[in-house]
Formats: sequence, C-alpha cells, structure tokens
Amino acid sequence: VLIEALALQQHESDYPLSLDRYRKAVCLLEAQSKAVPAEVLTNMGVLCHETKRYEEALEMYSKALKVLDESPEAAELAKSSEKSKDIVVRHKDNNLFWVYEESDIRVEAVSDTEKPTLVVRNPLTNLESLEFKAGDDLALNDIDVQVKEIINSDDNTIHIVVNDDAALPSSETRIKIKRSNGRLRNPSSISVAFNLARLHETAGRIVPAVELHKAIVKCHPSYVNSYLRLACIARDCGSLKDCSEWLKSAVAVAPGNPEVLTLVGNLHLS
Repeated sequence: VLIEALALQQHESDYPLSLDRYRKAVCLLEAQSKAVPAEVLTNMGVLCHETKRYEEALEMYSKALKVLDESPEAAELAKSSEKSKDIVVRHKDNNLFWVYEESDIRVEAVSDTEKPTLVVRNPLTNLESLEFKAGDDLALNDIDVQVKEIINSDDNTIHIVVNDDAALPSSETRIKIKRSNGRLRNPSSISVAFNLARLHETAGRIVPAVELHKAIVKCHPSYVNSYLRLACIARDCGSLKDCSEWLKSAVAVAPGNPEVLTLVGNLHLS
C-alpha cells in the first residue's frame, strides 16, 4: 500500500488518492503495533498541504517531529555538550520548536510604575543571576509577556519591564522561560520544518514563515531552499534589495543550483 501511495504521489491529479492510500497504510501499521515512519507522516503532510487540508497538514508535521524526537540522532544531540537553549523562533505559530521551561525565579507585579513591571522576589544581587535577557519571552501562569528591559534598582532589587499591553497577575508567581526545544538542531527535522514554513506561506502566515526560514538557515547555513523562499517572500513584498541579499547567500552555498540561477536571472529582469 505504501508503494502505491508513493507512486500516486508523483502526479498532482492523484494526490487525493495517494493520501487515501497513505491513511490505509497507517491504519495497517497501527493495527500491527508498528511505528509509522516520519517519512510517511511528512509525505501525508505535504499531500494535505497540496489539497488545502491545512490543519491536517499541521497535524501530520507535528506527528513526524515527535517520531524524529525518538531517533538515535536526536538522542545524541540531546546529550551533546553543544546543546543550546538560545531561542531562534518565538512566534506562537512556531510552537513546535519551542517550549516553556520551569524556573525558580519568583516575581510580583509592581503597581506604581508607568510601564508594566515585575520585581524579582528571589534574593538575587546581579543581573547575571537571571536566566533570561531583554527580548526573551516569559510565561506567568497563563499570561505570556516579553521582557523589554531589566533594571538593577538602587534598593538592590531587580525590576523587569515587559510589553505595554501585558495584564500582570496580582500575586507572586514563578516564571517560565521560553527556550528552544532542540528540534531545529536535528538535521532530520529540517525538511519537516521547511514544509511547515511553506505551509505558513500558503496559509498567509508570513511572519512565522519568515521566522522559521531564518531559523533554518541559522542552524543549517547550507540549506539553500530556505534562502530561496526568503528571496521569493522579499520579492513578493516588494523588497528587491532584501531579495538580492538572500539570493547572494543562496549563490554562496549552492553556486550551480538551477533554481538559484533562475531566480537571480528573474531578479535582474525586474
């Protein structure tokens, strides 16, 4: 059944039939208590995307990433000393690539300030003791805020200024800090991430699409497809200068790629 599904996937007119065959194959695998390969789930996501089943496509990509989380490659990356928690994506629509982590830092809202401000209740004496910086995202119970400024006050307390529209809780709260979940470091996950970015584009979610493409090339500088998509998005938004810069990066990593050369030629015609 999987072979038939793959064969049908080669022709656009057969996409619905191919997707049906994949679904049957998944049912058979699950009935035999066998794991569904990430490649199958990714292919199903692409077919759902192409047939405008966007929510189902997102579900398939999410399942594919969960399967890849259990791979030996992911396990090695998790143990790696190079593991970084630096957040490269933060948009809510890219929540498959970040997670809120618990911290021991307790904060409370300050009532007599012009901007929404939190005071740290832990006995910390310097800013280096914090586990976050300006620009990072925090969660206070069910409230999401972004850190705008961190101030070490004269009374040796640390104040955290957050976004103007934040509705801060009235009681003392332990914060959570948004961190990368490491998926973008796994080379096997990048094709899924790219497909998800393309899904964002098709669904009109340009901001998370750009964020995810940029994160892909930051983590994997030789991934030319994301450079090309960033160039196309910039062109479509009327920014030929940005388009040119992204194409220069694409040429640098894949100088003989025909798609790169075609886009460069089209840009010159523009």
